[in-house]
Parts: sequence; structure tokens; C-alpha cells
Amino acid sequence: MEEAAELGMYLPFCFQSESEQVYIAFPWDAFETNYTHSKRKFAFVAQHMHTTSFVYFNIRIDFLSLLP
Repeated sequence: MEEAAELGMYLPFCFQSESEQVYIAFPWDAFETNYTHSKRKFAFVAQHMHTTSFVYFNIRIDFLSLLP
């Protein structure tokens, strides 16, 4: 659980819109709920969504920094 929480440190602190913040909160909440109720397969899917979001935001941030 602690290792999964470390991923949150690499996500942006502020998002461009409220819907992005809600989107990031949803997979994390789903992960926590499923993990604490020992539903590991569902927790894995939620963690995958969270990890994919991390990749998306980092690629987008890197791409935007290249724009003039």
C-alpha cells in the first residue's frame, strides 16, 4: 500500500481542471477501498488506471514544455 502511495508524489499538485482532479481521485479511492477489503484483482485494475494517469500527465507535461 505504501509503495502505491509513492506514485501520488509524481502526479501534478494542481490540475488544469476540476475534472482532472476528480479523475485522479477516483482510481486511488477505488484502489484503497478494494485493497482494504482484500479484493486484490480489482485493486490491481484501479492501480493500473492510476499508473496510466501518471504516465499520461508526465508525457503531457513534457510535451507542453517543448512547445514555444
